[in-house]
Amino acid sequence: MIWNGGAKDKIPSVLLKTLSLKSAMMERIRMVSMNVLGRFTQWSVASRAQLILSREASQWSDNLPVKAFPPFGLNQKDIERLGQLPQRQDEPFRVVSIGRFLGWKGFALGIRAFAQFHREHPTSEYWLIGDGPEKEGLQKLAKELGCGDAVSFWGKLSRDQVLQRMAEVDVLMHPSFHDHWPTVVLEAMASGRPVVCLDIGGPSLMVQEDWGIKVPVDNLSQVINDLDQALLQLATNGEKRISMGLKGRVIVSENWSWEIIGEQMLNLYQEVINS
Repeated sequence: MIWNGGAKDKIPSVLLKTLSLKSAMMERIRMVSMNVLGRFTQWSVASRAQLILSREASQWSDNLPVKAFPPFGLNQKDIERLGQLPQRQDEPFRVVSIGRFLGWKGFALGIRAFAQFHREHPTSEYWLIGDGPEKEGLQKLAKELGCGDAVSFWGKLSRDQVLQRMAEVDVLMHPSFHDHWPTVVLEAMASGRPVVCLDIGGPSLMVQEDWGIKVPVDNLSQVINDLDQALLQLATNGEKRISMGLKGRVIVSENWSWEIIGEQMLNLYQEVINS
């Protein structure tokens, strides 16, 4: 049995220009490595597997025994804890992004979209939780775009602190360029917060229109405008925002607990053993 951790994801070329020189170079090296090593891995390992568990079957050759399977979840305690957070209706409208400050995480893209949104909603706030090598550049970008005072960098917080912060925000913006199955998206859904993400990678499979907004990736200005419009929809329509949040909460509770995922996983292992 083979687990695929999402290493086949590639950054759309239109997004490379948002990266620093170093980050762009690292991503190009990564993509070349995937092309070379990916073929070898598929030939040497995948061809001998009885079962391949992957986020998307389309990432593999048609003749391989691939099953689409979500390999992540939340424990029931966290689902119940996040499920108790009240829906937020206070001002200001507050957006959060969470993760390591790496180029491919898309925080620079998030700041560009928020800066555009902030011109129409000057009381809004953008919280960035995390740390990493891109932090200084992100702070500089926020100031250059005129929204520096509205963008807060909280640094690296404990998971418990992150879950507490969910009570103080309205929306998770997750503009990552390639993520397998980000736990933070499930945590936002469980807390009743709609998710805004790009229509690529794992988040595009986790988020549906009933509980989030997915933005297609055609060109850079379009992505920024669509992220801006997604935030605008959620900021100006509190009823829709709350409805989407409640739906996401139900989806996680019914599908994404580790108890449910674990039982499905056990059944798959049993099928392999029996075969």
